[in-house]
Amino acid sequence: MLQAIQAMYADVPVCVRTEEGLSGCFQSVLGVKQGCPLSPLLFGIFLDDFEGHIQQLGDAAALPQLAGRTVPPLLFADDMFLLSSSASGLQAQLHALQDYCNAKKLTVNAKKTQVMIMRPGGGSGNGKLAAGESFEYAGLPLEVASSTKYLGLTFSQLSKQHGFASCADVLAKAGRQAMFAMRRRAWELGACLVEQQCMLFDVFVKPVLSYGCELWGVDVLLRPDCSSVERVHRWFCRRVQGLPKQVTAAISLAELGRQPLQSFWIQQLVRFWNRLQNSGGRRPSAGVGLQGQSGAHAGVRRPRCWLSLLEPAVAACLAVRAPCLRHPRMAH
Repeated sequence: MLQAIQAMYADVPVCVRTEEGLSGCFQSVLGVKQGCPLSPLLFGIFLDDFEGHIQQLGDAAALPQLAGRTVPPLLFADDMFLLSSSASGLQAQLHALQDYCNAKKLTVNAKKTQVMIMRPGGGSGNGKLAAGESFEYAGLPLEVASSTKYLGLTFSQLSKQHGFASCADVLAKAGRQAMFAMRRRAWELGACLVEQQCMLFDVFVKPVLSYGCELWGVDVLLRPDCSSVERVHRWFCRRVQGLPKQVTAAISLAELGRQPLQSFWIQQLVRFWNRLQNSGGRRPSAGVGLQGQSGAHAGVRRPRCWLSLLEPAVAACLAVRAPCLRHPRMAH
């Protein structure tokens, strides 16, 4: 097996797309292959004991606590998220990462490494560094960013105060690009019927607009105005029928026999809630997501959590109290 993996990485030609076209091929000698199913496994093998390495720092790492559990570093493919509740704790983790990589002969791209501050106001009320505060890796200063992307979702400094509604705004832009590309390609292939356009929208655009709605859906559904994601859907419904923008969304949706995207988000939210319930609290996500369930009526003020927003979000969209939140499964 080792020889097979070595053979896979013995010859890795790559090229770069530029405004003038594709560059010449050259060999990639660092990192894992992009899009290869084996890449996450290789990354996991090399960093299998990294979580324990960070936890050995103890209180110096200042690992955050959620629902009574310590949140370890987040690892996926070749991406890593270090989380800390203090600046000194994050810097201690960066030093530990440097020692770990030196021992394992791994390389960290400091130019692509960023720090995002999500404490209230940062050091000066706007999420920036406090006086005398800085972060570095291997002697190189790290950029402080206002937003970052993890697993396809963009998180910003405002996420802590305003939830994850900002994720939807980024997805709306990506969904709009996917919609225009889909419509252009559909016309080239002669798929001009309304039914064909709607089917293509559901296949190629809807997944982009709804990606990760289990997380940001509760925040978007509670907003009184129409979300940027739903506006993309409404624009498509009017455009595919040749209707002017003065036509209400209800009419354009009814003519096509379509439901707002919120209906799909509610289904996804309830399915996700069911999975958390059925996990029995074994997963960290279950403990975090359901932390507001026990003692919710005890008169104790609890931190803003996903579950506390779920029922009012569903009720706000359906205009009724959601009975599905009282049972572990929802009939479909």
